[in-house]
Amino acid sequence: TRDVLYLEDVNARLFGGIVNADAQFRLGQPGAYEARCAFFHLDIARCIRELELEKKVEMSGTVSGELAVRGTGGELALLSGRLRSQDAGGRLVIKDTAFLKNLAERSGQPMDLLMENIADYEYNKAYATAELEDGAIVLKTLLDGAGGKRDLTVKLHGVTTRR
Repeated sequence: TRDVLYLEDVNARLFGGIVNADAQFRLGQPGAYEARCAFFHLDIARCIRELELEKKVEMSGTVSGELAVRGTGGELALLSGRLRSQDAGGRLVIKDTAFLKNLAERSGQPMDLLMENIADYEYNKAYATAELEDGAIVLKTLLDGAGGKRDLTVKLHGVTTRR
């Protein structure tokens, strides 16, 4: 139709890797949108640097995966994505002590044990998902390395959603 903008097979550089996307945007108010993206070899360290998160976390490695999003205006109706590590894994260093303290309280583990187990961790494989759940974006990450598996969940609250 005339009031829909379609973008098909769009390729762009993103965080040192490549994103390929198909999207459609309904023109007018409030403007509905839908997109599916495939990511290839995104550099995690570059992503963290460009998002200005260096004071909270340091991470190396590359990831590939996909993301689907749908919404209207500022309201999300669908968010679903998966990423997996590429090559030989990488390293995760959590610098944000407030995050570690909160994680220790929620898990019932002593802070010093948590710091030892997760504050500086080398992984061989990483898997991550992003979902929309009860008005929050939920990011779940599973890291697997010589030191065992680490499972992290981060919820970003206050997301406006539409069912």
